[in-house]
Amino acid sequence: MTVSLLFPQLAAGSLLFILLFSLKRRFLSSIRNVPGPFFASFTGAWQLWKIIKGDGHVAMIKLHRRYGSFVRISEKEVSVGDPDAAREVLQAHLRKTEFYSVFSLPDYNFVNQMSECDPREHIRKSRNVNAGYALSNVIRSEPQVDALVRLLQEQLDKCILESPQKQQAGKKGAAAAVVDLNRWITYFTFDVLGEVTFSQPFGFLAAGHDIRDTVANARYLTAYLGFVGRYPAVHHATLGNPLLSRLGIQPTSHLFDTVAAAIADRKRNPLVRRDMMAQWEEVRAAHPDRMAADEIGNAALANVGAGAIRLALRYRRACTLLSVLRRLRGEIDGAQGRGELSDIISFAETQRLPYLQACALTYSLGRWQIKETYRCHAAFGSAYSRIVPPEGFTVGGRTFTSGTVLSVNSWVINSSRSVFGADADTFNPDRWLDPDEAKRMAPYLMQWGTGYNQCPGRNLANLETCKVVAQLVRDYDIEPVRQGGNFTFKNRLLCLADPHFCSLKRRGNIG
Repeated sequence: MTVSLLFPQLAAGSLLFILLFSLKRRFLSSIRNVPGPFFASFTGAWQLWKIIKGDGHVAMIKLHRRYGSFVRISEKEVSVGDPDAAREVLQAHLRKTEFYSVFSLPDYNFVNQMSECDPREHIRKSRNVNAGYALSNVIRSEPQVDALVRLLQEQLDKCILESPQKQQAGKKGAAAAVVDLNRWITYFTFDVLGEVTFSQPFGFLAAGHDIRDTVANARYLTAYLGFVGRYPAVHHATLGNPLLSRLGIQPTSHLFDTVAAAIADRKRNPLVRRDMMAQWEEVRAAHPDRMAADEIGNAALANVGAGAIRLALRYRRACTLLSVLRRLRGEIDGAQGRGELSDIISFAETQRLPYLQACALTYSLGRWQIKETYRCHAAFGSAYSRIVPPEGFTVGGRTFTSGTVLSVNSWVINSSRSVFGADADTFNPDRWLDPDEAKRMAPYLMQWGTGYNQCPGRNLANLETCKVVAQLVRDYDIEPVRQGGNFTFKNRLLCLADPHFCSLKRRGNIG
């Protein structure tokens, strides 16, 4: 048979195979009756396209409002949009999918709390590191966080003093500087991670620039993990391979090197506090049979890595609060006039500001949690995914068979009109001012996940966000400018904020 005749036959055979394979996925699957996008039922390309576009969270909200509580989004994955069913899925001890395994940093040998898929092992690892993340331990580091808030203000004031408009104005405090506030809040967040974990900041604020391109790499790393999370076997065979890790040529090597250097510096630091590392070392000393030695370093790496790849949206939350600036500033100015606020506003002082608490923090279930801001702008844009066990799993009146993936997107649940009202798409802090309503809605917030895989760093994020928002609103006039466009972000695993240029002016004279 000639090549000219063989090629068309091979092409036809390949197309027939692809067609039959697609039909099998579409019509012979146990979830064939679950509605959803047609192409998503037999190919993962639909999800990859949403990652490329960066609008997966918006698409998922629209799909659930069109199709209802369950939406098929791949050949074997169903998105759960009913709030009660979503809580049931995440609170059950179902195994996480291999999607999470790509968070083993720098390679698959370094399984941390975030990348552990087995629920029993995850709970064990969480038990070992929880003391470091406790609110009482985070509060212990507040003086060091205060020093970083002060340094942040000094750098912002320097930007104002050195701005061309300031020089032309010829009088103190008369001009504003155009700055990318998202960049400065990112530097602040990195340094806070260093302080609470290693008793020493990384130095981003002091340097005033991205050290070793760490922030830039974190953005690329997030996008990369969003893609390879769909195909973890490819990641483990290539850039997640230990060989490339030892050569230092894969995406997470810079984070590993940064943490390794911080651990080494900490050992030489005579001013080490009872930081997170100290807490973990105490647990290891008390329970050597329960906590392996390498878990301490893995926990530190996961803490910095998770903080690094989620921090891009941190200022987005603050920016959201600035949309209700007039009312919020009135409350803060009133407290300032009564002498109730310190030079660097303390976490405790922010809790005595009711409207700020409605915007940012509300105390419930024994811990401080961000409410309306996190509801409208969850940092994690992908889904929390679980695997149905061999015996099957029934939720929301529907039984799913072994191997089916059930996923929960926090943006979908946080936009539920059945829970948060007809104005669920609107940023409205007033919804949290009624104690009974707040108590009813609070259990359905999914910004940190829920169940055994709940984000351990929530207390630190709450403290940072509340303090910085109160400080910026009190001390600066901040207005978005057209340079850099309106505030935007892309959802590629996390919702990564684009540069956000603002006109910044001190309220009162500086320098």
